[in-house]
Amino acid sequence: MVIFTLTALIVLGIAIFSWRKELKLLMLLFIVRRRITPKERFADTSPPKAPDYSDENSWYPVPNRSGVANRNAFEDALRDPKPVDVFFVHPTTFLSPRSWNAPIDDPRSSHLVEQLVLPPQAGIFIKHANIYAPKYRQATLASYFSQNANGRDALRLAYKDVAAAFSYFISNINNERPFIIAAHSQGAGHCTRLLKENLDASSARDRFIAAYLIGAGICEKRYSLEVKNIPTAKSAGQTGCLIAFDTVGPDFNAASLRRGREWDGENFVPREPDGKIIGFNPVTGDKSASTIQAHMGPAYPRYNNEEALAQAYNPSSEDALEFEFLGFEMPTDEKIGARLDAKSGYLVVDRPKRKLLEFPPDAYHLYDYSLFFRDLEKDVGARIERFQLNT
Repeated sequence: MVIFTLTALIVLGIAIFSWRKELKLLMLLFIVRRRITPKERFADTSPPKAPDYSDENSWYPVPNRSGVANRNAFEDALRDPKPVDVFFVHPTTFLSPRSWNAPIDDPRSSHLVEQLVLPPQAGIFIKHANIYAPKYRQATLASYFSQNANGRDALRLAYKDVAAAFSYFISNINNERPFIIAAHSQGAGHCTRLLKENLDASSARDRFIAAYLIGAGICEKRYSLEVKNIPTAKSAGQTGCLIAFDTVGPDFNAASLRRGREWDGENFVPREPDGKIIGFNPVTGDKSASTIQAHMGPAYPRYNNEEALAQAYNPSSEDALEFEFLGFEMPTDEKIGARLDAKSGYLVVDRPKRKLLEFPPDAYHLYDYSLFFRDLEKDVGARIERFQLNT
């Protein structure tokens, strides 16, 4: 009996050790969900007022690389238009339990978009293109955890705005120029549906350079079945294609995310059995692995109030409005190697020297763009140049 009990304890200990990261993820999601999920059902609430995209105030000013005190990309586009446009859709910054969708003038989430998101993400396009980033009634983060009618309807409402903004962009802003679609996380999910419904069979595809839809975990099998005329990127300089990747560390457990359901742009659907997502290496511009030496290095935004910055994504804090983007730190000694995992499709990177916030555990979702800022900037320039040579 003693031997049996000891053996059982050893087996239990091994099981706990093997599952601890998954338990850590489940506990994290449980805590986050409880704190930020709205109490009312979506059907019992009135959505915020819809944006009017003919109003300039329904579009974000995009800070220039050296800070918001300087001219921004929206003003640059009005004063001195470049030959290429970018339609950029931001990720989730609304964590409030007050409602399922954010008003476009919500001060907290808007500040996070302008100061935390646009500089390192939309910033990779500033050298090459005019940037148009619509405000939209983004779904609160809890929508992804509440995989029911509430989350579904909140995400559908957000997509409705994104589709309306893109329609206005094509008809009234773009003026027949070549264009890029770019986004991250929630925004990338909406834009994946946009490719399928608004661009795949559109005449505007002749002016389409590429889509950078990063951090959305786009299902490779589903995308290939639903989008016929916009292939995934397989080579540097390729145009008319989709660039997509999700950055994780060497210990990331992709299997922990294969259970349950995922958002496909319209519904929460069962995950594909193999769970493989579309992958891309921004260092090489294709699907091959890269060395530490090949990486051009990250770009980390600098801010004027580190204490307030630390509370940026704390839903109970009001201090997050008290910081401002000042420019970039671009260290040359923090390079990383990167490769695509053949089974899951995730972009696996060496663990960065700098301590970064991991969400989910062992994933660098918040740094998909900034870890590869200069590599992506170079990639954008190469694809624009190839497009212009071919037209």
